[in-house]
Amino acid sequence: MLDALQSGELCVGELQELVRSDLSTVSRHLSVMRTAGLLSSRREANQIFYALRVPCVLKTFECIEAVLREDARSARKLAARAS
Repeated sequence: MLDALQSGELCVGELQELVRSDLSTVSRHLSVMRTAGLLSSRREANQIFYALRVPCVLKTFECIEAVLREDARSARKLAARAS
């Protein structure tokens, strides 16, 4: 959902379609991220729109993914040497 929100705000229904999960689960996750300060929200009629408030969080995730990939490479090399 965070990746999708980097290109602009989306309503809950659009995010639900993206992640293919039930509305209560999507709403719960959005609420947690909003409470954590990652998202902002606004109501328009009966829809709630969410926007990414802290875009740099995506760089943090990219960094973590890079570290995990490197750890996996190292583990494969160690396993190959042990064989």
